Amino acid sequence: MLIQKRKKLGGDMEPCLKKLFLESTNPSNTRSELIKKNSEKEKLHLSAIEWISKNYCRSVILIVDVTPLIRLEKPGGGLLRCLDFSNVNFVNVVVSDLNSCTCPFVMISIPKHYDLVVRLNSECQCAQFLCVLSNVLNRTSKQLVIRRCPNSYIVETAETSERRQEKLDHFFREAYARVMPPAIITCSMIYIV
Repeated sequence: MLIQKRKKLGGDMEPCLKKLFLESTNPSNTRSELIKKNSEKEKLHLSAIEWISKNYCRSVILIVDVTPLIRLEKPGGGLLRCLDFSNVNFVNVVVSDLNSCTCPFVMISIPKHYDLVVRLNSECQCAQFLCVLSNVLNRTSKQLVIRRCPNSYIVETAETSERRQEKLDHFFREAYARVMPPAIITCSMIYIV
C-alpha cells in the first residue's frame, strides 16, 4: 500500500529525473527567476515582518527599487504599500540598537506618510538594507538620516495609520469646535442625543 502511494507521488522515479522534477515544481525557483528578470529595477528583495500595531504584524516582501521607492508586497504577490521618495529631500530612518535581544526594527519616516516599521531577520540584513537604500538615495541626491534607538522607542513613537487617523480626527474636532459657536454645538448635541 505504502509503495503504491510512493509510486503515485513520484517515489519510483530515477534519482536525477526526480531532482529535476522537484526543482521544476519548486515555487522558490520560479520566484528567483522573476527576481533575476526584474533585477534592473529592483536593488534589494528581502522578506520581513511589518509591524502595524501592538496586536498586529504581517509577513511582507520588502523591495528597494531604483526609482527610488520601497514596495511592500504580500509573500504570494500583490502590492500592500509603496513609499515613493521622489518628492522628498531627506529620509529619516531609525534602527534599533545593536545589543537588542530581538531582530532589528527599522522605522522609515517621510513627510505626508505614516511610518513604515519593519523587523528584519538579522543585523546583516539590516546593514545590507541600509547600504542599498543609501546608494539608491545618493544617486538621486537625497539624504538618508540614520539614528539608533531602543526597540521600545521605535514601537512607541511610530506613527502608524491608526495613530495618524486619530491625530486627524482630533485636529478636525478642534477645528470644528473653533468654527462653530459653543451655543450651537451644545444645542446640536442635545438634539443628537
